[in-house]
Amino acid sequence: MKKALIFWMITFFVIPTINAQVKKIMITKIPVAEDAFVQGGQTADEMMGITEVKKLRIGNSRGDTKYSRITYLKFDLPKKKIKNISAISLNIPIKVFIRKEDTEKKFELDVYIVKNSRWKENKITWNNKPEVDINIANVSIEQSLDKQSLWQIIELDISEINKLINQKKRKITLALTNMRSNKTSAICSSRETAGSASYLSIESTESM
Repeated sequence: MKKALIFWMITFFVIPTINAQVKKIMITKIPVAEDAFVQGGQTADEMMGITEVKKLRIGNSRGDTKYSRITYLKFDLPKKKIKNISAISLNIPIKVFIRKEDTEKKFELDVYIVKNSRWKENKITWNNKPEVDINIANVSIEQSLDKQSLWQIIELDISEINKLINQKKRKITLALTNMRSNKTSAICSSRETAGSASYLSIESTESM
């Protein structure tokens, strides 16, 4: 009886361990390939990707004034398809401008998928910008009271962005917007600023 019990315990604990698959977590970092912001009002035809190369502004994206701004980010995906994706995040340095009359207000950042990736950073304007399509993230960011940019890690909706991750075009465009405007605004550094370019971080698993 004692020997039978020992055999049962070995069988119960050892066999599942042998059959279990060991999975390796892979992190793929994809730097932004093109970025620019667009601005409404009298500057609706101005190519901000040329006149303000190192700046990416966001604010009051539902409006149509010179303070209405949307930032566009384009990423070139690797030629080899990424499988078994478990998480996708946008990593970007953001500074929220201070509103002295109300420093408690937070900047509402809304991230959208843009299905049209044919735009160019030196040609995009408010008047020719591609339309935003699907909302994949919403975050509230505190004002930068120290006036410094802070890296934000923004988790994206996998179910939506995963539909584009393995497409033939191998490009993804994201729009950074402020659809829920409360008179706050923000600025990011563009890819032309050393060490401050935004990037996608894609977590996937691989069986070993």
